[in-house]
Amino acid sequence: MYQARKVLLLEHCGQQIALINVCEQEYSIANSEHGGSNPLDLIYMQEDISYARKKADYVVVIVHGGVEHYPYPTPRMKRWYRHFVDLGADVVVNHHQHCMNGYEIYEGKPIFYGLGNFYFPVRDGVSKPKSWGYGYAVLLTLDNAITFETIPYQQDVDGIKLRNKNEFEKEIELLNLPIADDYLLQQKFDERIIDNENQIKTHWLPSILRNRVVLALANRGYLGRLYKGNQVIVLKNLLTCESHFESLQRLFTILSK
Repeated sequence: MYQARKVLLLEHCGQQIALINVCEQEYSIANSEHGGSNPLDLIYMQEDISYARKKADYVVVIVHGGVEHYPYPTPRMKRWYRHFVDLGADVVVNHHQHCMNGYEIYEGKPIFYGLGNFYFPVRDGVSKPKSWGYGYAVLLTLDNAITFETIPYQQDVDGIKLRNKNEFEKEIELLNLPIADDYLLQQKFDERIIDNENQIKTHWLPSILRNRVVLALANRGYLGRLYKGNQVIVLKNLLTCESHFESLQRLFTILSK
């Protein structure tokens, strides 16, 4: 766990740059029993950014997180990533969603909410959404005022090539709009949840029920009674109450060993 959390310090042109790389807590994270990715934890982030701030001229936070195939950050991501800047980060870069997200400048510091795919080649005969092939790199200039340049590209069966910058800027402008408006960002996220309601519900089916027939029924909304009335309230409480969720999380950690 200590090795996974270790802040990387780089020297460039006489300046120290600290890199903090974290991952939302899925299958690959490190813990006290085995190695893996550095888990995204708010207390750890406060400690690590504070440490990096004392050691480096610039602090760059890189996060692996977000909702797959969703072109906006969740409201939580916006709050947390802004908080990283408040703690002392100079740049926050997110990736993972397999599609481009927008960015914002918060307190003079850039936050990129999703760069899209870097290299995920598409094979002939394999269907992928159009957004799969688009991404952009960020060229940072770390000076008294932090500036950046976006480098858009696309990939297909023929490889990777640069995209038209004007076309890219128009797309990014639309993606940036909800980021600047908390109400609109929440609305976008709620629409995503409603559109994927049945799929989300099936994730909570016990494994003994996850056969082809039951999953087909669930995806068509026929098992909605499993999530009605008091059952919804109980599930919400298990997930939102810190002590209940910690107990639930630890139970499934033990059962998965």
